[in-house]
Amino acid sequence: EFMSDTAEVDAEYVVDFVLASVTKPVILENIFYDFDKATLRPESEEALDRELITILNDNPNISIELASHTDFRGRDAYNQDLSQRRAQSVVDYLVQQGIAPDRVKAVGYGESVPKLITKKLASQYPQFKEGDVLSEEDQEVAHQINRRTEFQVLSITYGLY
Repeated sequence: EFMSDTAEVDAEYVVDFVLASVTKPVILENIFYDFDKATLRPESEEALDRELITILNDNPNISIELASHTDFRGRDAYNQDLSQRRAQSVVDYLVQQGIAPDRVKAVGYGESVPKLITKKLASQYPQFKEGDVLSEEDQEVAHQINRRTEFQVLSITYGLY
Protein backbone atom coordinates (compact mmCIF):
# COMPACT_ATOMS: atom_id res chain seq x y z
CA GLU A 1 0.00 0.00 0.00
CA PHE A 2 1.34 3.42 -0.94
CA MET A 3 0.16 6.68 0.57
CA SER A 4 1.54 10.06 -0.40
CA ASP A 5 1.47 13.21 1.65
CA THR A 6 -1.50 15.54 1.48
CA ALA A 7 0.28 18.42 -0.28
CA GLU A 8 -1.42 19.43 -3.52
CA VAL A 9 1.71 19.88 -5.59
CA ASP A 10 3.21 17.89 -8.42
CA ALA A 11 5.71 15.42 -7.09
CA GLU A 12 7.53 12.35 -8.28
CA TYR A 13 7.56 9.30 -6.07
CA VAL A 14 9.81 6.29 -6.45
CA VAL A 15 8.86 3.10 -4.68
CA ASP A 16 11.22 0.14 -4.66
CA PHE A 17 9.89 -3.23 -3.60
CA VAL A 18 11.16 -6.75 -3.86
CA LEU A 19 9.03 -9.37 -5.55
CA ALA A 20 8.93 -12.82 -4.02
CA SER A 21 11.06 -15.35 -5.83
CA VAL A 22 9.15 -17.91 -7.86
CA THR A 23 11.94 -20.44 -7.37
CA LYS A 24 12.05 -20.46 -3.55
CA PRO A 25 9.62 -22.29 -1.27
CA VAL A 26 7.06 -20.17 0.56
CA ILE A 27 6.13 -21.25 4.07
CA LEU A 28 2.40 -21.37 4.70
CA GLU A 29 1.79 -19.78 8.06
CA ASN A 30 -0.88 -21.10 10.43
CA ILE A 31 -1.07 -24.63 9.02
CA PHE A 32 -1.50 -26.88 12.05
CA TYR A 33 -1.96 -30.59 12.66
CA ASP A 34 -2.62 -32.41 15.90
CA PHE A 35 0.22 -34.51 17.29
CA ASP A 36 0.85 -37.60 15.15
CA LYS A 37 -2.07 -36.74 12.83
CA ALA A 38 -2.32 -35.59 9.21
CA THR A 39 -5.81 -34.08 9.40
CA LEU A 40 -5.98 -30.31 8.88
CA ARG A 41 -7.34 -28.36 11.82
CA PRO A 42 -10.14 -25.82 11.13
CA GLU A 43 -7.83 -22.82 11.58
CA SER A 44 -5.54 -24.32 8.92
CA GLU A 45 -8.42 -24.42 6.45
CA GLU A 46 -9.13 -20.74 7.14
CA ALA A 47 -5.46 -19.88 6.51
CA LEU A 48 -5.46 -21.88 3.26
CA ASP A 49 -8.62 -20.06 2.14
CA ARG A 50 -7.05 -16.65 2.85
CA GLU A 51 -3.60 -17.39 1.44
CA LEU A 52 -3.03 -20.27 -0.92
CA ILE A 53 -6.44 -20.57 -2.57
CA THR A 54 -6.36 -16.83 -3.25
CA ILE A 55 -2.89 -17.13 -4.80
CA LEU A 56 -3.94 -20.07 -6.97
CA ASN A 57 -7.15 -18.35 -8.10
CA ASP A 58 -5.30 -15.11 -8.85
CA ASN A 59 -2.62 -17.00 -10.80
CA PRO A 60 -4.45 -19.66 -12.83
CA ASN A 61 -1.33 -20.56 -14.83
CA ILE A 62 0.80 -21.78 -11.95
CA SER A 63 1.13 -25.30 -10.66
CA ILE A 64 2.75 -25.98 -7.30
CA GLU A 65 4.42 -28.58 -5.15
CA LEU A 66 2.92 -28.70 -1.69
CA ALA A 67 5.61 -29.91 0.72
CA SER A 68 5.39 -30.96 4.34
CA HIS A 69 8.34 -31.40 6.72
CA THR A 70 8.75 -32.90 10.18
CA ASP A 71 11.25 -32.42 12.97
CA PHE A 72 14.00 -34.96 13.75
CA ARG A 73 12.09 -36.87 16.41
CA GLY A 74 10.82 -40.29 15.44
CA ARG A 75 12.01 -42.82 12.89
CA ASP A 76 12.97 -41.53 9.44
CA ALA A 77 10.49 -43.78 7.61
CA TYR A 78 7.67 -42.81 9.95
CA ASN A 79 8.38 -39.09 9.55
CA GLN A 80 8.51 -39.50 5.78
CA ASP A 81 5.08 -41.14 5.75
CA LEU A 82 3.59 -38.60 8.18
CA SER A 83 4.83 -35.66 6.13
CA GLN A 84 3.47 -37.21 2.91
CA ARG A 85 0.04 -37.68 4.51
CA ARG A 86 0.09 -34.09 5.77
CA ALA A 87 1.01 -32.69 2.35
CA GLN A 88 -1.71 -34.82 0.79
CA SER A 89 -4.30 -33.52 3.26
CA VAL A 90 -3.57 -29.98 2.08
CA VAL A 91 -3.79 -31.02 -1.57
CA ASP A 92 -7.09 -32.82 -0.89
CA TYR A 93 -8.47 -29.68 0.75
CA LEU A 94 -7.40 -27.50 -2.20
CA VAL A 95 -9.07 -29.88 -4.66
CA GLN A 96 -12.28 -29.85 -2.56
CA GLN A 97 -12.21 -26.06 -2.88
CA GLY A 98 -12.12 -26.25 -6.69
CA ILE A 99 -8.40 -26.26 -7.49
CA ALA A 100 -7.62 -28.65 -10.37
CA PRO A 101 -5.86 -31.77 -9.05
CA ASP A 102 -3.15 -31.61 -11.72
CA ARG A 103 -2.08 -28.15 -10.48
CA VAL A 104 -0.99 -29.39 -7.04
CA LYS A 105 1.48 -32.13 -6.15
CA ALA A 106 1.94 -33.42 -2.59
CA VAL A 107 5.45 -34.28 -1.43
CA GLY A 108 6.48 -35.33 2.05
CA TYR A 109 10.10 -34.68 2.93
CA GLY A 110 10.03 -35.94 6.50
CA GLU A 111 13.13 -34.70 8.26
CA SER A 112 15.35 -34.84 5.17
CA VAL A 113 15.27 -31.08 4.37
CA PRO A 114 15.96 -29.11 7.54
CA LYS A 115 15.10 -25.42 7.46
CA LEU A 116 17.84 -22.97 6.54
CA ILE A 117 17.79 -19.95 8.85
CA THR A 118 16.89 -16.81 6.93
CA LYS A 119 17.60 -13.24 7.96
CA LYS A 120 13.99 -12.91 9.14
CA LEU A 121 14.17 -16.07 11.28
CA ALA A 122 17.53 -14.98 12.71
CA SER A 123 15.95 -11.71 13.83
CA GLN A 124 13.12 -13.64 15.52
CA TYR A 125 15.39 -16.25 17.11
CA PRO A 126 18.73 -14.71 18.12
CA GLN A 127 20.16 -18.10 19.12
CA PHE A 128 20.46 -18.87 15.39
CA LYS A 129 22.32 -16.93 12.77
CA GLU A 130 21.49 -16.45 9.12
CA GLY A 131 22.67 -19.40 7.07
CA ASP A 132 22.47 -21.97 9.90
CA VAL A 133 20.89 -25.28 8.97
CA LEU A 134 18.82 -26.63 11.84
CA SER A 135 20.07 -29.97 13.12
CA GLU A 136 18.93 -32.78 15.37
CA GLU A 137 20.93 -31.29 18.24
CA ASP A 138 19.07 -27.97 18.19
CA GLN A 139 16.49 -27.21 20.84
CA GLU A 140 12.68 -27.27 20.82
CA VAL A 141 12.30 -24.04 18.86
CA ALA A 142 14.28 -25.62 16.03
CA HIS A 143 11.90 -28.58 16.00
CA GLN A 144 9.00 -26.15 15.68
CA ILE A 145 10.68 -24.31 12.80
CA ASN A 146 11.39 -27.59 11.00
CA ARG A 147 7.74 -28.70 11.28
CA ARG A 148 6.38 -26.74 8.36
CA THR A 149 4.21 -26.84 5.27
CA GLU A 150 5.31 -24.85 2.26
CA PHE A 151 4.70 -24.54 -1.44
CA GLN A 152 6.92 -23.92 -4.43
CA VAL A 153 5.91 -22.96 -7.94
CA LEU A 154 6.65 -25.79 -10.38
CA SER A 155 5.31 -24.20 -13.55
CA ILE A 156 3.95 -20.85 -14.72
CA THR A 157 2.48 -22.27 -17.92
CA TYR A 158 -0.34 -24.45 -16.58
CA GLY A 159 -3.20 -24.52 -19.07
CA LEU A 160 -1.41 -22.42 -21.67
CA TYR A 161 -0.43 -25.24 -24.03
